[in-house]
Amino acid sequence: MIRMKMRDMVAGVAAMAMTGTAAPVAARVATTTSAAPTAPATPAPVKTPATQPIPRFPVQGMLIQYALAALNQANQAADYSVLLKNASRSFQRVNSAAQLAEQFRVFREARIDLSSTVLFVPRLTAPPVMSANILHLKGFIPSQPQRATFDLYFELEDGRFRIAGISVGVVPAGTPARPAPQQK
Repeated sequence: MIRMKMRDMVAGVAAMAMTGTAAPVAARVATTTSAAPTAPATPAPVKTPATQPIPRFPVQGMLIQYALAALNQANQAADYSVLLKNASRSFQRVNSAAQLAEQFRVFREARIDLSSTVLFVPRLTAPPVMSANILHLKGFIPSQPQRATFDLYFELEDGRFRIAGISVGVVPAGTPARPAPQQK
């Protein structure tokens, strides 16, 4: 298994790039049936005056699927320039297309195809968090025979959420996970 700074996963080889917001850029491929990331049930975060409101789940789902589709296209084409151009400025400052290609090399070599993830409704394993214009979404896509896991950060720039950090993995579909309550 390869691991990219995910406390919840079993140990493995790690490599990572960071944004200015300390969000991970990572690739993971799990070959064991270890437990999926879980989070204790906690109430939904409350909007504070200095923070934008957390978008509702339909928007969250769209952002998750957009990020996974963009990563999949970059992996399939072995060209991360479009993913980088659509990311936040802080992400662009600390990552290059070549660095992203190296970070996600494992996905390309293993021929991981995330295209089917757009057919499933994402499930969150932790409540969404919005802090200093950064939206954090963590969960999985309930696909078969493997489940895609994600830990994503989006930065609100010029009225639009842009990728600020991305960590994606693949685990066996039977791996138990406890979804967080979804907002309505």
